[in-house]
Amino acid sequence: MDALAVVDFGGQYTHLICRRFRDLGYYAEVVPSETPAAGLRGMKGIILSGGPDSVYSPSSPSLDPDVFGLGIPILGICYGMQWMAKQSGGKVARGPVREDGRTDIVISDPAALFAGLDRQQQVWMSHGDAVEDPGHGYRVLARTGYQMIAAIGNPERGLYGIQFHAEVDHTPYGKEMLRRFAAEVCGARQEWTDDRKVERACASIRETVGDGQVLAFISGGVDSAVAATLLARSLAPSQIHSVHVDNGLLRKGESALVERSLAAAGIPVRVTDYRDRFVSALAGIHDPQEKRRIIGDLFMTVADQEIAALGLDGDTFLLQGTLYTDLIESGFGVGRKADQIKLHHNASPLVQEKKRKGLVVEPNREMYKDEVRAVGEALGLPEELVWRHPFPGPGLAIRLVCSPQGVVEDLSAPAAAVRDIASSHGFTGYVMPAKTVGVGGDGRTYKSLALLAGMRDWDRLQTAAEHINREVQGVNRVMYLASGSPPIQEELWSPAPLTITHESLDLLRETDHAANAVLRRYGLDRAIGQMPFAHLPGPEGPWAVGRDVATDTYMTARPARKPEEMPWAAVDDLAGAIRAGGVDHFLLDLTNKPPGTIELE
Repeated sequence: MDALAVVDFGGQYTHLICRRFRDLGYYAEVVPSETPAAGLRGMKGIILSGGPDSVYSPSSPSLDPDVFGLGIPILGICYGMQWMAKQSGGKVARGPVREDGRTDIVISDPAALFAGLDRQQQVWMSHGDAVEDPGHGYRVLARTGYQMIAAIGNPERGLYGIQFHAEVDHTPYGKEMLRRFAAEVCGARQEWTDDRKVERACASIRETVGDGQVLAFISGGVDSAVAATLLARSLAPSQIHSVHVDNGLLRKGESALVERSLAAAGIPVRVTDYRDRFVSALAGIHDPQEKRRIIGDLFMTVADQEIAALGLDGDTFLLQGTLYTDLIESGFGVGRKADQIKLHHNASPLVQEKKRKGLVVEPNREMYKDEVRAVGEALGLPEELVWRHPFPGPGLAIRLVCSPQGVVEDLSAPAAAVRDIASSHGFTGYVMPAKTVGVGGDGRTYKSLALLAGMRDWDRLQTAAEHINREVQGVNRVMYLASGSPPIQEELWSPAPLTITHESLDLLRETDHAANAVLRRYGLDRAIGQMPFAHLPGPEGPWAVGRDVATDTYMTARPARKPEEMPWAAVDDLAGAIRAGGVDHFLLDLTNKPPGTIELE
């Protein structure tokens, strides 16, 4: 199969580049910048990603320069273009101005990437360094309004560099440029189809497992269901032992749906009850990373018990529904080691130990969420299972933002900054004494959240939220109070304790169930990418928050626009359903990803 290699120079959009080529039907994979040139032989094309470093820094990442002798077309993006220019004897230096965000470029030489496109067009920039001289063999193809070089090329050798991000939606012609590079410059064939994904996954399963035995933990989400169905397509029934663990952290009616849906797909599954064990292990735990570690390791302990109960041996394989994005965010992706944004439950210490023994099967590890959904449809899984909103493996445990009693942080500095910014946009602003997980500068953050109250002007709300996230150091998430009146005294913000118990989980379960019924009634379960519901520690009890996001990759995301994508009438009905269940306030998360992750923990 024709393949494109995306070289990882550490950019936050490296995997989005890979994803865009797959969207276009071309198989692409991310490879480390340490890969020798010989290891890239046979690729149809090479894409050099962006990155946060300066090419003139001694510690900046590099690629084997012998790659230019392979005769393979190369496209450098941002840092990738600067590296190409430097390798050819060009000059890269700090630019006279930073170019960030939307920028207009003027194409002076259309070459292959730009032929027939508008001579002047909008692109998305994010750089401080600039190519001043493209070096031997390259000519300038485009410049910005500041006369800074925006694109270079050596069409005769199939070498191109662009200083902007073609992979993001803010570059309107970006996908067309990537398509032209793959099709016209590289001559690659569009072979990344659903059938090919199934073939590769099944071949990987057979190669890994052979005639061994597999314990398949089925969580109820589309990821594990697709993994289990691929397993059933690949191995004999006698090799597969499917178990669903009810850990007390699931959605309402989850276990019954799992059993019913997989039975319809011809996969029998045994439901086991471990609710008390998981909930008791999480009692009093507030740190989200510790929650994830406990859950992941406890799943492995339960797996060993189930393996023993089935009379299997210690070399039994474990099936997991791990996705490409799970590996990236948990710091176990490819290329330069990523910062660990979250300790994924599928990558806990005990899971890693089993992986080192070669006893973990992950047929979805090459796929993104929507690719898994497409494969699920191709495999004939029921629509209600395939198109359910994603649900985290640690379940409601990480949608319950816990708070210990008596711990109150001094938030006066960020609170004052939030009040001033909110007021400048026409809102009342507060800082809540709850911390959530975010991502900034490709690293994990754990900060307080801000709250806006006032008029329903979506554009002004979004502008205020982005202003706060940009300017206030102690905040990584901004929410809007969508129901009730805000407190008017700062001392009301001392949080009531919130911990994991059967009762607190049941209340969150009802919130999730009632809110998702509203989403289905409005058809929003398919219209938006995801809307997790969580509970935060409020002054007198938990407050509910909905995180409506629009995304196709789950690597980046934005809130659903209102009223186009999330009507205010739906917001009111969500608030009513949640308050009827016993929760006083309903908040909407206004934060982009980055700086806020999709889940709050």
